[in-house]
Amino acid sequence: IVMTASRCLLGREVRESMFGKLFDLIHDLDQGMQPLSVFAPYLPTSAHRKRDLAHQQFKQIFKQIIAQRRANSDSSKEPDMLQTFIDGTYRNGDSLTDDEITGLLIAGLFAGQHTSSITSTWLGLRLLRNPVELEKVRKEQDAIRAQMGDEISFDTITRLDALHNAMKETLRMYPPLSFLIRTVKKELPFRDMTIPEGDLLFLSPAVSGRLESVFDKPDEWDPTRFEPARAEDKKAPFAYVGFGGGRHGCMGEQFAYLQVKTIWTVLLRTFELTPVGPLSVPENDALVVGPSKPCVVHYKRFQPKS
Repeated sequence: IVMTASRCLLGREVRESMFGKLFDLIHDLDQGMQPLSVFAPYLPTSAHRKRDLAHQQFKQIFKQIIAQRRANSDSSKEPDMLQTFIDGTYRNGDSLTDDEITGLLIAGLFAGQHTSSITSTWLGLRLLRNPVELEKVRKEQDAIRAQMGDEISFDTITRLDALHNAMKETLRMYPPLSFLIRTVKKELPFRDMTIPEGDLLFLSPAVSGRLESVFDKPDEWDPTRFEPARAEDKKAPFAYVGFGGGRHGCMGEQFAYLQVKTIWTVLLRTFELTPVGPLSVPENDALVVGPSKPCVVHYKRFQPKS
């Protein structure tokens, strides 16, 4: 997933650098983002020190890539996010600095891979344990292939409604982030209280996604709740916040659906998959919530049709 995220979001050069040492740096950055980091990001823990060192090394690598891009002629520009950052300006005409671009690249890399990898995992663990929904998704794949051929394209992926609902239901039950934080910019009246300016508001998708007042049998994995006939997520404003909401919802929502659905389209077309052992429980003390134990899946490649 880090490969597709780096290529699609950041550019060819970043993708080509995703080998060897960079994976260790990604690991150190990842381990330095813990729940404690939200409240005390500069606490001198071992994980934070490794995170900060990895961050500096990432900056050096990305600055070299940026310098190469800046030195290239206009004819060699690529239509990607990296070039957009390089060419972009603020309203006053100032260009982004290399440090600013590097920070955006690192943020984009993690936003595009960590949450998607965990969502892909939970989706597979649930889908493979639900024969009815798995068969529905497979039949949908067969119908699309019969209609549009074997090529996996943007048009193909956007027509996979059953897989889309399965992913959406997975995000309802297993949101990657346990909580979202917003800063109150000005005094905010709310019901019978007033929230002072400067306070932090916490929203938990893990809680809101399992409200019985909105979702029928919320502890059951049931993608049909998002079909038009039921549309349980439309019962109340912001009932479903898998990608946040409002003006500051996740900008990568559509890319996340495209990425995860593409990955599972390839897997389901290529392999017969069987989960092994019981379903793992979420590791709720992590900042990004994945399974608490390793998950094993047996796979067997489909034989090509003659």
